[in-house]
Amino acid sequence: MKNSFTEYLIKNGWIEVSFLTYQFQENKSVELFFDTSNQIELYINKKRISGKYLKSIEDLVSFLSDNKLI
Repeated sequence: MKNSFTEYLIKNGWIEVSFLTYQFQENKSVELFFDTSNQIELYINKKRISGKYLKSIEDLVSFLSDNKLI
């Protein structure tokens, strides 16, 4: 799935490990999962930490910042 959210992640150190799943290159235990409605979920060590519905790229940046990932 290519959109502004996933393009932002790839440009900022995330890799697509499977369809709708991204892993942080610097810490492989950190993963983001998308669904087709722009819902995002953060997992660390396979445990769900938080989630959010994204309306804009600013929502994604805020979500990553709130979770101390940028």
